[in-house]
Amino acid sequence: MRSIVRALRSIAELDSRGTAVTEFAIIAPVLFLISIAGFEFSRTFKYLEVAKMLSRETSSIAFRMCSGETDAQKANRCLESVRQDLEGFGRNLFEGTVVLVSLYRYRGEYGGCDGTIDRIAVAGAELRPSAIRFIESDATEEREPGELNRRVVCDNRVVIVSEVFIPYTTILTMLLPGIEQAGGFYDVAIM
Repeated sequence: MRSIVRALRSIAELDSRGTAVTEFAIIAPVLFLISIAGFEFSRTFKYLEVAKMLSRETSSIAFRMCSGETDAQKANRCLESVRQDLEGFGRNLFEGTVVLVSLYRYRGEYGGCDGTIDRIAVAGAELRPSAIRFIESDATEEREPGELNRRVVCDNRVVIVSEVFIPYTTILTMLLPGIEQAGGFYDVAIM
């Protein structure tokens, strides 16, 4: 009788250990994936917030410092100085950050929008050839996708456009060799 009881106890112990191992094998990977997803989401949010902050700050500083410049060389130097300062700040946070800044001025009569719009200066366009594709990218009868909206410039007389690109690599891509991923966060601010 005692041997039967011992046998039943040993079977019960194995069964409870097996159940615990099975539960652990199912729950542990799920918890691991949830924690990685949470970490990835927080990283993504951080990159997005920095791109937005950097583009807004760039356009704000460039507007205050450079919007009064009418000479193209002075405007280029001013924009380049702002771009280098803020790109340096961005690269301290995330390697590979690229900042572009443009200054547009409307040289026409007040009230209408028949005058010319001049791009006075661009800083950093050589770094990213796909730059300068902003301000309402939808196509209308008057302009192509990505072309400058005349009404925005005419109403404001001076427009500063800053673009920020921050390259981004997911955690999964870093962990698994051989997977290539090209992407990043892009933000545009217009002032």
